[in-house]
Amino acid sequence: MQLTDEHKDLNSLESDGGHADNLPAKFESLELAFLGSLLPGIVHNLATPLSGVIGATQLLEMRIGEQERILAELERSAPTQLEALLLQHKKSCNNLDIMSRNARHLTELLQIIIRRFHRCAQDTPAPQSLFELVSNELQFLDANLTYKHKVRKRFDLSTEPLTVYAVYRHVVAVIDEFVLRALAA
Repeated sequence: MQLTDEHKDLNSLESDGGHADNLPAKFESLELAFLGSLLPGIVHNLATPLSGVIGATQLLEMRIGEQERILAELERSAPTQLEALLLQHKKSCNNLDIMSRNARHLTELLQIIIRRFHRCAQDTPAPQSLFELVSNELQFLDANLTYKHKVRKRFDLSTEPLTVYAVYRHVVAVIDEFVLRALAA
């Protein structure tokens, strides 16, 4: 991912003529630019599990029709149809499993996105769990397709209850900038 001019050096944020009042606006600008750059990845991440759910649903609908036909034949005492029914049932169970996993994944993605956008709208400093903040942000960063597909990830985050008192979007802007700079390096 290429960094744009909107991703300025974080040190320059404080050296803007000594105006600390501009700092929140600059963090907000950085965050909006970053979120905009993630939109294609967000759509990609939502489309993948949704496509899996739709495809598995269509296959299941076809198999249920086949199962109904086999059941009708089975009622006419055709024992070979019992094996075919068991095979169709196994395939249907597999498709239901795929649908269930993809639906749960889609739900998790939506919860991460909703939680992040809600928290980024808050303007006042509040206590933040550092573990939760970093964990959620790393999950959210999967919207960056380079980060998601090309970066090998291994995290050893302390689960100790460390709390920071900060504006959520300011802290995540720093995390985002750090990851973007690491990807660009």
